[in-house]
Amino acid sequence: AADDILRQTPPQTYEDIIKNLDDRPERLFNANSSVRYDIRGLYEGADTAQLNISKDRLIEPQPKGFHKYHVLFLGGSTTEAIYVPEGRRWVALLNEPGVVAAYNAAQSGANTIDEYFTFLYLTAHGMKFDLVVLATGQNDMGWLQHFDKRGNRFVVEEYKKGLHDYYADE
Repeated sequence: AADDILRQTPPQTYEDIIKNLDDRPERLFNANSSVRYDIRGLYEGADTAQLNISKDRLIEPQPKGFHKYHVLFLGGSTTEAIYVPEGRRWVALLNEPGVVAAYNAAQSGANTIDEYFTFLYLTAHGMKFDLVVLATGQNDMGWLQHFDKRGNRFVVEEYKKGLHDYYADE
């Protein structure tokens, strides 16, 4: 099953990520971490998938060398693509040596506000991008409903309170 972890120096669990949002609002995995998933039966020919995280906290492969354009991809699980082999993840397929460097900073469940904080973190740590692609639509709808149900607005200024109210109810 896809949830069976074979070997890990774990990025961290989803629950740990959510608990840490107060102190570290960026939605990124731990630097230099790695996990291998048993994905047999998930799709034809599936065996294992390796999730490697770079020193910059990005999903590998992180482009190296000179590129004319640097594109950051922020999103949820469909951008993260952890159950797809590293070189076959759709963001990785967009890399074109010397021309386009595609960086994957996605994480399952992330929404626009999470990715706003991720962008601030990455740029504060010296990363520069020519284009940022945000793919969080479905996650935004879910979080918007969770916040609205508890009388919270889904805005940056009220995000921490909304998260606390949501997890207090869960």
